[in-house]
Amino acid sequence: MTSRFIGAAGFALLALAQASLSHAAVYYVNPDLGNDTKHAGTSATAPWKTLAKARDALEPGGTLYLASAKTFTEPLVLSTGVSYTTYGGNEPARISGLRRVDLASTTWTKDAAYPIYTTKLARDVAPTGVSQVFMGGNRLIRARTPNLGKGDFKSVPSSQFARVTADGDHLTLNLNPKIVPAGEEVRGATAMIRLRGSDLGEYDVADWKPGSFSSLAVKAVSFTEDWYIAHEYTIPAGHGYWLENKRWMLDSAREWHYDAGTRELSLWAPNGLSPQGQNVTIATMPNGIVGKAVGNVTVNNILVMDTASDGISLVASRNVTLGQVTVLRAGRRGIAMAGSANCTITGATVEDSATDGIWLGFWSTLTPQLPPAHIRRSVNIDIEGSKIINSGLRGYAQAAVRLGEGGRFANNTVQNTPYIGVSAPLNNIIENNLIVNSCSGYEDCGGIYVLQPPDDPAKLAKASPTTPITRIKMPNNIVIRHNIVDGGTGSTDGVPEGQGTDTRGIYLDDYVNGVKVQGNYVSGMKHGYMLHTAFNNEVSDNLAIRNRSNNFLMQEHAVPDLNPSNAQKSWLNGEMRQNTFARNAMVASRDAASAKLAIPNILHIAHGSGGKTQQFGTYVQNQYATLNPNAANILAYNYGADQKGKEDMSLATWRSIGNDSQGAMRQAVEAYGFYNSSRSSQLTVNCPTTVTANCGKFIDLKKNAAVSFPLTLDAWSAVILVR
Repeated sequence: MTSRFIGAAGFALLALAQASLSHAAVYYVNPDLGNDTKHAGTSATAPWKTLAKARDALEPGGTLYLASAKTFTEPLVLSTGVSYTTYGGNEPARISGLRRVDLASTTWTKDAAYPIYTTKLARDVAPTGVSQVFMGGNRLIRARTPNLGKGDFKSVPSSQFARVTADGDHLTLNLNPKIVPAGEEVRGATAMIRLRGSDLGEYDVADWKPGSFSSLAVKAVSFTEDWYIAHEYTIPAGHGYWLENKRWMLDSAREWHYDAGTRELSLWAPNGLSPQGQNVTIATMPNGIVGKAVGNVTVNNILVMDTASDGISLVASRNVTLGQVTVLRAGRRGIAMAGSANCTITGATVEDSATDGIWLGFWSTLTPQLPPAHIRRSVNIDIEGSKIINSGLRGYAQAAVRLGEGGRFANNTVQNTPYIGVSAPLNNIIENNLIVNSCSGYEDCGGIYVLQPPDDPAKLAKASPTTPITRIKMPNNIVIRHNIVDGGTGSTDGVPEGQGTDTRGIYLDDYVNGVKVQGNYVSGMKHGYMLHTAFNNEVSDNLAIRNRSNNFLMQEHAVPDLNPSNAQKSWLNGEMRQNTFARNAMVASRDAASAKLAIPNILHIAHGSGGKTQQFGTYVQNQYATLNPNAANILAYNYGADQKGKEDMSLATWRSIGNDSQGAMRQAVEAYGFYNSSRSSQLTVNCPTTVTANCGKFIDLKKNAAVSFPLTLDAWSAVILVR
């Protein structure tokens, strides 16, 4: 646990809870065997039936026991000072947001032309609409066009996007009119639009533009509270979009549509048969576990599944511990906290959430026009020993985990997310995490991503109008250490062809400063580590191998003055500065297209005529290696006004301009990276080559020392071996 603060309200809650411990009651609930009117609810043999009954009786210091392996179809609403856990077995109690709709009394009417079946739901079945539909436990797809795999981006075999036909402003989507069949309604549809490589925006379709049948009038909405920054972007030609949520779009197996006005649910079953008896369920309960302004609460060993919105939702709460909770298939975020503080999440499993797996509150520095009431970030939330898997695979998730301010994210596994693995703003510790296969759905992305910091009020008060905005930023004050980031191919689906995929293992974005990146292992990205107009950061003792382009990318863009109307409107010279790169070990890959082309370990880019790349940072005692035999001496590419004619830089040239006099560069015939992601046991590594005579020729690149096989890797460690 990191350090905690408890305000006056927190102390009052704590005192109240402690005072009640001596007489607080213990209650039991069992939805199958319980009875709210005949049972006292105080023993496992006479439990209550509903969570609502128990909620009215609970007092601080009490405990509510939920029957093991039993399913509750109502939310668990938390009360201050109460503990919640499972009894009667190891299998967790289940809170399910599902309602079955294919029972014997349901009438399904078949469409005349297609195997589409429709039923009308009773008024009380889906009072807040339908966000998820399942058949046989498998999530179906809301009706859309184009269908998955039928998009316009042919370079992506599974393309899901149609192509924007012409530039539009932020309220206009220009499209091929053939995508909407003649006479079909578009009002009320949802448009999901790729605005650039890092953004997917959600829009409401108002109607056709007046006098047009190739332009839709759209309005951006916030799929999550903190992503409205994209709403003023133009909608550019060549980018991708899809439309969804109209009945005429239901044209293939596994799709569904719900009309809130008529309460009609229509679907095309995967097997093309009537849904009757095929276990059709809909998510109708918004949240499984809810806490609003509660404190000193413990929730242990409870499973939440198939909610319409967030699986677990905490708002303005303090000192809440979530232990061994599981959240499956949330219709929005798995675990969401807004405006909460001093909480812990330990041993959780969050899987298949429609958007972010864990979201710790609103955070944005780019839209100061929003009032403070909308800033609902969470503070000092620790997450440890948890698994966050398959978050937002339809493309909705901004990150598998979006951290709040402060807190420790440690010993977790983040696996399979279309966008960022872990996103961090301020004062975080991110350590000993395994982040695998992030960035599977976006072109511009990072495995661990650090956000632009907010302005420092003290610096801002002293600044002149011509001060570059980098000079008034707070330090991020983040430590990123001993993480393993492996795999991030990226996707160009929905962005113009030829852009490539800029995935980064650890990515410090605009104006990030005061970050320590120490002892990490990055593999399988386009760029291993990237700093973008970032300053005063330390990058030390890291490993990088099998990254498709550069292992270290330093890129500077112009930054504006505080008053952009001034004559000096942007700064290029020296805003990316005072970074340190020490004792890192890296291997540059072969070029996939041509062995004669070099892929350097380091790439420096200063955009514009004034860029000075030699100000970016200091290099000390790094170990460099390359696998390219035709360009074995290329260490770095350097693009900047101060180094013209020195774009391809050998170690000797690198040193001649003041870089890394103690570093070493070697040509490698073979190079291998190994990591042991076990947190408790060692890993044995055998000789990686089939030529036995070569087994004695490998060295540990980081240590620059010979190794012998079998090699033993300690728990949670990594090594690069080169020959």
